[in-house]
Amino acid sequence: MVEYKESLQDIDLRKHWLVLKRNWLPAAIVWSLTIGATVFIAISQEPIYEAYGKLRFKKQNTNYALVTEAGEKLGKLDSLNSKDTPLDTEAEVIRSEPIIDKTIDSLNLKTQEGDAVLYEDFLKNLKLETIRGTDILRISYKDKNPEKAQKIVNRLMKVYIDNNILTNRGEAGIAKGFITEQLPQTEARVHGAEIQLRKFKEQNNIVDLEQEAKATVAAVVDIDQQINLTKVEIEKTMSLTKELQNKIGMNSKQALTKNALNQSLALRQVFEKLKQVETQLALERTRFLDDNPVIIDLKEKKASLQALLNQQAKETIGSDKALLYKNIQIESINQTGSIQENLTQSLVNAEAEKQALLGKLASLTEVRTRYKQRVNSLPQLEQVQKELQRKVDAARTSYELLLKNREQLRLAENQNLANAQIVSPGIAIKFPVGPDRKIIFGVGFALGTLLFIITAFALELLKLSIKRTEDVKSKAYTN
Repeated sequence: MVEYKESLQDIDLRKHWLVLKRNWLPAAIVWSLTIGATVFIAISQEPIYEAYGKLRFKKQNTNYALVTEAGEKLGKLDSLNSKDTPLDTEAEVIRSEPIIDKTIDSLNLKTQEGDAVLYEDFLKNLKLETIRGTDILRISYKDKNPEKAQKIVNRLMKVYIDNNILTNRGEAGIAKGFITEQLPQTEARVHGAEIQLRKFKEQNNIVDLEQEAKATVAAVVDIDQQINLTKVEIEKTMSLTKELQNKIGMNSKQALTKNALNQSLALRQVFEKLKQVETQLALERTRFLDDNPVIIDLKEKKASLQALLNQQAKETIGSDKALLYKNIQIESINQTGSIQENLTQSLVNAEAEKQALLGKLASLTEVRTRYKQRVNSLPQLEQVQKELQRKVDAARTSYELLLKNREQLRLAENQNLANAQIVSPGIAIKFPVGPDRKIIFGVGFALGTLLFIITAFALELLKLSIKRTEDVKSKAYTN
């Protein structure tokens, strides 16, 4: 079966070869015409030359690397799609219609008919390709005139760089305008935060909380020591007062009263007269009865002196109580009276010292209470102050950064800096890059061969058709 198929294939190949052999002359004429036309086309086409230039891109221009993130974005090449590179983006910018049209207009490019070159036609001759492993973009353009292609490449790179400079300056201008708008608001926030902090310090009498806390704690410790010492002194004074009261047989109030009376000269004079009248009255009673005018007169003098004594005592000690004669004892100036008077004075002094110490203790306790209240309020005051200080620092930092960035943006706006640099100006290749005559000849040869085969088989079919027609006519004539 396999041998039968192979024999059939051999028969078909022989038939095809016979067809080509029988019709080789007309087929060869068609093939020759095709080859001739191909040679004519290849020779008649004008040579096409290519010029190229190279641009080196920088991911970020260091002159635009400002403090803020917004400043760092100025002049920075980046791509949203991780699969693409910034060079792909910049290549599309170069291919963009505004860049191409500006290049066409600046060079006044015309077609052979005198019309302006269209954007689409320009792109057909433009080629952009990245050099692998580098940040360099190769720009090439094809034209029949090599010098013209070179000019187009140079002008296209210049137009792109100029546009890149304008774009970067525009970004700097927009950023500067935004910062200028934000500066008054930020300055107002700084001023408001500073006023709020100042009012808080004034209301709470704050200068330096940290130093105040240390000083207040030290003051509380010192006051506690003074309070303890004062209490000890009070206990000593109270013991001394009690001992003196036991010795003189009266309390502190009575001792103060007696001391005041003893020191009154007028009261002493009245008391001396009263003693004289009492002495005389006692003597006269030995001689006369009570209804005797002498006795009556002495009694009246005694009563009058007692009244005067009581009046003088009231004025001296400031008491509204009647002072009885038996409560007034003014010692004669002798040794015993001097000792009693010294003890009384010591009691008075001890009582005064005790009252002074009690006042001091009360004052120290009050001061300690105020200090403790201040110490207890310091953590909350410190927390509030830190919050207000953070607001001031944050507002001030923002304001200072805005001022700094505005100045840097002003400088960036006035600089002619681009992200691309021409590393190779336009270079025209000396030898033409088109048309490729080898390809034209190859296509012409292939087409001629195809037409050779088609012509041979077409003629064979035509002959068979004519032969069949003649056979049919011959059979019809015979019949």
